[in-house]
Amino acid sequence: MLDAQRVQAGQWWRAWTALTLHLDGPPPAANLVAGAWFGYLAGPADGRGTAWLLTVMGPRLANHARSLLGPPEHQAVVPRRGVCGPGGDVGLLVA
Repeated sequence: MLDAQRVQAGQWWRAWTALTLHLDGPPPAANLVAGAWFGYLAGPADGRGTAWLLTVMGPRLANHARSLLGPPEHQAVVPRRGVCGPGGDVGLLVA
């Protein structure tokens, strides 16, 4: 679980590992498929390395920022942010 108080206390890895947590079965598969598809779509426009870097780093940095800038009592299970990075990148490319 992403625990902002612990991230603010110096446990920065919690913002990264929170993306691997799931409460049930089907969402991980859906997240994997959607993330791979958006990463695939972003690859030709951004370059494959840049697209996958955004796919991997974007959600983790968002978790870290949310934990540092939000209230200390914030807690969440946030696996879907892993799809938001490449999805947002594709959205910017289309616009």
